Amino acid sequence: MPIKQEIGASISEKIHNSKTTVLPSTDKHVCIKNVNDLHRELGHPSETSTRATGASMGIKVVGKFEPCEACILGKAKQRNVNKTAVERSTVPGEIPRHKLT
Repeated sequence: MPIKQEIGASISEKIHNSKTTVLPSTDKHVCIKNVNDLHRELGHPSETSTRATGASMGIKVVGKFEPCEACILGKAKQRNVNKTAVERSTVPGEIPRHKLT
């Protein structure tokens, strides 16, 4: 019996094979997957996109969508940086020194 290589497997085969619950049905197998697991495997799309992609792949997506830490960090905004110096010299010809504290 040949062994299936992971390198040649498609994305849908990897998703179907990882952490899925397969229940026998009357006419076909139904794959059930948690929405948060599928969200991570698809590359962190929105909840709507995750559920739509799962449905189009034949996966029954269940569970409550919870924002993951990677998505929160990716959407965070950095603090603004001043473009001008805050402290100016009070004495003409003074050499500017930066405070290290």
